[in-house]
Amino acid sequence: MDQYWIGHRERLRQRAEDEGWDSLRPYEMIELILYYAVPRQDMNEAARALVNHFGSVYGVMNATKEELMEVRGVSVGMAEWLMRTAELMHAYEAIGPEE
Repeated sequence: MDQYWIGHRERLRQRAEDEGWDSLRPYEMIELILYYAVPRQDMNEAARALVNHFGSVYGVMNATKEELMEVRGVSVGMAEWLMRTAELMHAYEAIGPEE
């Protein structure tokens, strides 16, 4: 039986690098972000639950820690990582392309 999950993280990282973030489905974007918060654990189910709950990557990245933790499978560490990542994204957006 083929174990499709072996190497999944690296394939997802490589696809984002080669083809850009736009090549990823919304839950895959969240999944990739969560990979850096939780080593050696499948993030697919939590990522899908987050996108389903908040409706979009934007919704996930603008949720509060408390709102994130209401989603089944989301730990304190995952919620905190998503919050820090969102802060970085918002700071980068504020800089603007000219800077």
